[in-house]
Amino acid sequence: MYYSLFNDNVVKLFFHHDTAPEIIPAGIHQGVKLQGSLRHPEYGMLIGWFSCPTHDCNNEWDKHWIADIRFMEKVILENPHFDAFLNGTLLIKKVLPMYDGRYFIMRMKMGNTGAKANIFYLKVVQEHPVLTLVSQQNIFAFEGMDVFFEAQVKAYPYPWVSLCHILESNKSVIQRTSNVSSQILMKIPSITKANSGVYVLYAENAVGNDTVTVRVYVESIPGRSSSPPS
Repeated sequence: MYYSLFNDNVVKLFFHHDTAPEIIPAGIHQGVKLQGSLRHPEYGMLIGWFSCPTHDCNNEWDKHWIADIRFMEKVILENPHFDAFLNGTLLIKKVLPMYDGRYFIMRMKMGNTGAKANIFYLKVVQEHPVLTLVSQQNIFAFEGMDVFFEAQVKAYPYPWVSLCHILESNKSVIQRTSNVSSQILMKIPSITKANSGVYVLYAENAVGNDTVTVRVYVESIPGRSSSPPS
């Protein structure tokens, strides 16, 4: 396991030069680049990146370490969810719920003059569900086939998703699942003619909801009767 190159003396200097956090709003699953202020960058200057639950990292810097950068020289990075660059930039490849309310801290050791920090507070933006149908809007199937409903959903917080069969007088919930991050794949096994009709995929979270409608047509297999012999 790698430990940050920052030592205890740098930590003390860091607290002496503490700064207010910059709030960074971000959409779920998007990529975000964080770049601190480098007024007088020095070749080989040490930069450390940390992802912390508090602005002072609860004094557990190594536990929350992401990357060390020697400016324009070398990058040390072990976490596949991030990328870091020689100019000091940190890339969050994909914003996840676990990053909501996290402090991303860039600490810089400025030669013998002390240490500075840039603090970024990441806030994941709440979004109502948006459903995009991947499977066909009209599905044609023979009896006995498995029928799949596939869609993509983008939302935060992650939504509930239901598959409903719309009947003449009511609707029947076929499947329901929670905390859907992106892909939806639901199945009706061994479909029958009674399963023909209109289906609705419904996604909902605390912010709002969205629906997509699919029509399913079921036919008997040619040469096979759908009713038992008398």
